[in-house]
Amino acid sequence: ASEGPLKGVRVLSLCQAWSGTFGTELLALLGADVVQIGSLHRPDVWRRVRDRVPRGVFDESKVQHPLNTQGLYNSVNLNKREICLDLRDPRGMEIFWELLPRFDVLAENFRPTVMPSWGITLDRLHEERPGMIWASISAYGSDGPYREYPGNGATTEPMAGLSSLHGYEGDPGMNTGGLYPDPVAGYFLAGLVVAALNHRDLTGLPQRIDLSMMEAVAVVCGDAIVEYGATGRVPGPTGNHHPAFAPHNMYQAANGADCDRC
Repeated sequence: ASEGPLKGVRVLSLCQAWSGTFGTELLALLGADVVQIGSLHRPDVWRRVRDRVPRGVFDESKVQHPLNTQGLYNSVNLNKREICLDLRDPRGMEIFWELLPRFDVLAENFRPTVMPSWGITLDRLHEERPGMIWASISAYGSDGPYREYPGNGATTEPMAGLSSLHGYEGDPGMNTGGLYPDPVAGYFLAGLVVAALNHRDLTGLPQRIDLSMMEAVAVVCGDAIVEYGATGRVPGPTGNHHPAFAPHNMYQAANGADCDRC
């Protein structure tokens, strides 16, 4: 890892796809030593999508395994190291517990039932590594009626209410094109881990971070939630207009062909 404010911090990551891998990448870019645990039996889904790194980015004279040339996967795993472990195998779990005491943070983005099914619990983590910070991202959090539901940015966005605000005026609403909840949750994860590290430095106490993607995105919708609470009016899509800035829209340019946002 590069020099940075988190130099000396070690993160063991079980994250996959986008939200958690992006959050741990931010920690790596801040100087943390992030070790990603991968699986040969079930490779990260972003290793398998058809989005290769463009020609010329890597040394084409060297033989590259297709799983190592996926642009999406590489974009959220910069500055990391990686090992492969099969946590379904007793030897794989044995190695996991041998590694754990060397790390400050354990990060994952599974459904809340997955880690306990492997015998990974808060009590066991703190027994093996006192002061461990366990940071989790899940679709709807570790408790509540939706805790066992799997999800990602596409499913948590409408549940948080963001989809009802996105689109043109009069439209029923729609998801954002970039699966907004994933990077939002990643930013929250990185910030919460930094806060937890500071808390541990001050108190010596461990921390448990339980991050719901839906709740993280609901924070982004805070102005709409406050408006509804104050007026009873349900906000809807407003296109490119802005409630506080004017002019703020897409306008036809003088040549009649192009549109500019002001």
